[in-house]
Amino acid sequence: MDQAFITIGDRVHFHLTVSHSPETNVILIDSDTALRDFEIKNVTNFSHQEGGQVHEGKNYVITNYELGEYVIHPIVIQLKDKTGKVTSLKTNSLYVTVRSIDDKKNTTGDIRGLKDVLAFKGPVWPWFLSAIALLTTGGFFLWRILRDKVIPAKSSATTLLTAHDEAYQALHQLKHSDYLSKGQYKLYFLIMSEILRRYFERRFQIHALESTTLELMSDLKDKVPDEEKHLIQEVLDLCDMVKFAKYTPSVPEVLKQNKQSLEVIDRTKETASEAPVPNGVNRPNKPMAITQKGST
Repeated sequence: MDQAFITIGDRVHFHLTVSHSPETNVILIDSDTALRDFEIKNVTNFSHQEGGQVHEGKNYVITNYELGEYVIHPIVIQLKDKTGKVTSLKTNSLYVTVRSIDDKKNTTGDIRGLKDVLAFKGPVWPWFLSAIALLTTGGFFLWRILRDKVIPAKSSATTLLTAHDEAYQALHQLKHSDYLSKGQYKLYFLIMSEILRRYFERRFQIHALESTTLELMSDLKDKVPDEEKHLIQEVLDLCDMVKFAKYTPSVPEVLKQNKQSLEVIDRTKETASEAPVPNGVNRPNKPMAITQKGST
């Protein structure tokens, strides 16, 4: 293992070699349980002979996105000799510590001892008057800021993106990001999930960002047809698998997910008949009939 201390998302190169005689075969290298606390980015096999021995094994590239101390548990290896006898071996446990990026800096830089109480010389009342003046000035400017934000709210409301346009824009930016090329699948699907959940919050006026997928689907129960609910469930389930189960999707799965996330918006977005009508404008109940008078 090339390093025992990493920051979030750093990759650890873990090298496992089994040396044995040519008459012996390696029949099992069980690393699934040993590496259950890590996300496996890549695995390659190798084998070569040297000094009358066969040297074979696996090279792992692993990482972790959560702070803490983790253990690479013993890996079980099974060998079978020419007589058919099976022998089991285990590796030693290894330890990996995932630290915050800030831990690379001086950890005591932001922690300083308490200073002595500063003694003011002279009368206190000038300081008291200055404090009142500062509070009054600050309160005035705060009132001006809040007033300016409230007044133009109506005039700028019409320039806001609709829920579906905002989601389309965000999904487009995500699709053309470099997260996937860097192998950051968890971050990619985390952002996708948040885009869709924000869309559901704005579109259906529900709490989606802080809800579990089960709670979200319950809130959507009476708001979308069953066919759309099945599509939403499928898209969110894959997001959850990548986020929480450390699942790495294949390229076809990523392409399908990108397409289906857009379909979710397409099939649930606000229609023209649902759009709010400006004040003073009456929406006609039926289309106007245009007639043409004939000449006599």
